[in-house]
Amino acid sequence: MLTICAAFLAAVATVSSPDPEEVFRNPPRSAMTGAWWHWMGSSISKEGIVKDLDWFKRSGIGSVTIFAIADICVPWAAEIKDPPGGRIIGFSEKWWEFVRFACDEAEKRGIEVGLHNCPGYTSTGGPWITSDLAMRQLVFNVTNASEQISLRAVALFPVENVDNGKFEIPQIAARHTDIKEIAVVDGVRVQHIPMGAFTQPNQWDVFGLECDKMNPRAVEFHLDHVIGEMKKYLGRHIGKTFKFVLLDSYEAGRPTWSENFREEFKIRRGYDPLPYLPILGGFKCSVADEKGEKKFRADYERTRKDLFRDVLFKIMREKLSSVGLEFACEPYEGPFDSQECARHVDRLMTEFWFDPKVPSSVPEPLGWDNWVGPSGKRHNVIEAEAFTSGPPLCMWTETPLLLKSAADLHFSRGINRMILHTCPLQPWGDDVKPGKTMGRWGTHFGRNQTWAESGKGFFEYLNRSQALLQWGEPSDEKVCFVDSSPNDAALSALCRASDDKRVIFVVNHSDKAVASSLKISLRGKLAEWFDPVRGNVEILPVRSGAVCLNLAPRGSGFVVLRKSAEGATASLSTRVASGDEYLVSSSWEVVFGKKRVVMDRLYDWTSSEDCDIKYFSGTARYRTGFKYSGKTALYLSLGDCNGQIAAVTLNGRHLGTLWCQPYEISLKAGDVKKGDNVLEIEFTNVWANSLIGDEQHESDCEFVEAPYPGGEYLRRFPKWFDGSLKSRPSKGRKCFTDWNYFKKDSKLIPSGLLGPVKITH
Repeated sequence: MLTICAAFLAAVATVSSPDPEEVFRNPPRSAMTGAWWHWMGSSISKEGIVKDLDWFKRSGIGSVTIFAIADICVPWAAEIKDPPGGRIIGFSEKWWEFVRFACDEAEKRGIEVGLHNCPGYTSTGGPWITSDLAMRQLVFNVTNASEQISLRAVALFPVENVDNGKFEIPQIAARHTDIKEIAVVDGVRVQHIPMGAFTQPNQWDVFGLECDKMNPRAVEFHLDHVIGEMKKYLGRHIGKTFKFVLLDSYEAGRPTWSENFREEFKIRRGYDPLPYLPILGGFKCSVADEKGEKKFRADYERTRKDLFRDVLFKIMREKLSSVGLEFACEPYEGPFDSQECARHVDRLMTEFWFDPKVPSSVPEPLGWDNWVGPSGKRHNVIEAEAFTSGPPLCMWTETPLLLKSAADLHFSRGINRMILHTCPLQPWGDDVKPGKTMGRWGTHFGRNQTWAESGKGFFEYLNRSQALLQWGEPSDEKVCFVDSSPNDAALSALCRASDDKRVIFVVNHSDKAVASSLKISLRGKLAEWFDPVRGNVEILPVRSGAVCLNLAPRGSGFVVLRKSAEGATASLSTRVASGDEYLVSSSWEVVFGKKRVVMDRLYDWTSSEDCDIKYFSGTARYRTGFKYSGKTALYLSLGDCNGQIAAVTLNGRHLGTLWCQPYEISLKAGDVKKGDNVLEIEFTNVWANSLIGDEQHESDCEFVEAPYPGGEYLRRFPKWFDGSLKSRPSKGRKCFTDWNYFKKDSKLIPSGLLGPVKITH
């Protein structure tokens, strides 16, 4: 027997919530998936903005966050020279006009727009920050700055210096010229200088210093500047279509001083830190023994955390709130107390990195749903920068099936709104695919994905799941799995409640099918299964007080207790398959783009000798006819689909799109006719194979090996490229992108329908 119990911390709320089925069928705005819309350097166009927003609308994506990023991330900021249409600089007048256009178009489609608060994604700064407003560091016994202080910034990452073409930590002249005296204590000279920390990864033209996060004067100056620009260019959209401003995860380093630090320390700790400052430089201090030194270090760290909270986070929310904007933030892993800072955050975010591996154990909850927000209440919506990744895990190889298992893992930890990382703005013609990337970073979402349309079900699944995971309140009720087969499966449950209704999210984290029983007090309620993949609601069988579940490999769904069970059994109509099967084994006509072939058997495309099939990426169309004379058909199973996507049409009627296990469709009476039938399957794989196929042909672009393992990036746009591929010199190449993961002999991704395709009756 396998028993897994999950206990949750919060009490059941008494506030009434809408019926779970209502939000499941029609997810509210708060439950709609969001996307990070990275605008990469000069690759911006109005046509691209409109087409991207149309795709967001079609896909059920309800909000987008704009970033002004460098042309390419390698992983650091780098430039792609000679952009078609000329250069566009982030946070310039021309750039802001594009943002206003995006807001105009988003308004028409009911999509919320947000913006990262400065160029790049870290953290708060820009070219408008002077050295006296920048992050500061303590230095000791400096008598000759040019000999004792490096001009190189104290920064986490290098950047491409376009003046010399090198990736390096920039030199900051103010580190020699802006030296401020604090005191001479115990013969130790204590001063402070700019750290030189800079915004990243943005264009060189908007290279700027990070503002001092502990100094109200600096934070207010930064926000006044940025909000002023928003007012100037976005006007009526502020607080309406333009809803929020983001502070991404903290990567700006750890400042050690601020012009106001001494006075704030005295107020907060009750004594003057001045005599103790040599301790921070590793010097002995006459006023403190070992115990006193330990106390001072603790007081110093506490003061730094207080100032980050009360200056950066508090002022940021106050400034944004005053103009009707929400503060979105990932307040973790910095020189601050994350939970304290979350009190000043309207839209609380974390992040997770995509990993396709199946977890070996039940995940631990995050506990963020107990963090209090500005209203004094717990944050009900926990957003996540979702599926962030890079090579070798994501190389145009990701599928909705693999992404689902990662989503379920983090849903079970308490996240209930995914913000996709990433959807770079696609500025070029529809023939330019896969198109623009964030360089090394990101799972590849957006309208140029092979499964951008056929994968819509994945986004529907996210939205339905998020609607129920935001419903009600977290519950502390115990939920147990018993009598599971196989008994080594990793199962988890997360419970939410409102009034006398309960919603329990159940996940099979393993790659094996699992039959199990869910032990929970039913309290006279009917147990229903809400399937977020297909949007179905069904009644579940109950035996000996336990709810019976059959979970597909990496399967998930919701057990919902909301209706009285009295008299419900009589209404159950369960169809039981006889076990008899009809094998659809006819030959198949398959269309790969302009090529039409006949397959006498189903096979992996990559095993073909025909390069148009071997290296095919996109949607191929299978068609076959079969005669049926069996019993009433109950299920159509596609068998092995290589974990990819299959849209099924039978006798001219679309039955659904299958993108995760089980690759099976429940049939209605009349779907399969006695006599002749026609089955059509539109099958979609990933971009990797076509990109590898291009590597078999002569290159017509200049790529440069990235300074970090994982691929090569476009050095400059070729002269022939004008936003389309019409005049391309290398006629054998079909794709265009600015980041290349592959070589001629890179491993292909198994693709295509393998079957067996069969009907169960």
